[in-house]
Amino acid sequence: MDASGLSVASAATADAMESDLDVSGHNLTAAIAPPSATVPPQQTLEDLEAKRKKRLELNRKAAQESRRRKKMKVEELQRNVAALTRENEQLQAEHDRLTEELRRDDPETSGEVDAFQAQNAALRLAIYEEIERLVGAMPPSAAGE
Repeated sequence: MDASGLSVASAATADAMESDLDVSGHNLTAAIAPPSATVPPQQTLEDLEAKRKKRLELNRKAAQESRRRKKMKVEELQRNVAALTRENEQLQAEHDRLTEELRRDDPETSGEVDAFQAQNAALRLAIYEEIERLVGAMPPSAAGE
């Protein structure tokens, strides 16, 4: 036995095991490790951080562009609402003017105009009720199409 308490045979066995792990000057764990593991960890972390920053920047730009497009769409819809509201007010005023003119020109037609308007309202209501009845009778998959 030597001073470390190992016998000469055990020291030889330990040397043999060590030589099994070290094949032609290379460590076996390095030989079976994936190639990326041989890259210095700092460089890999820097690459990952750079990719992450690039991805975040691209995502930030895409989100900004999406918000810009949404804002433009909302502004366009607001302009359309304003234009249609003005047009509706003009048409409503024109309708009221023509109705008054018709009543003023021929008092006999005044009752007829009121009757036609009431009949028109009743027909519209009947149409809406029929549409609701038909849509309610449709299978759920066909109603969403």
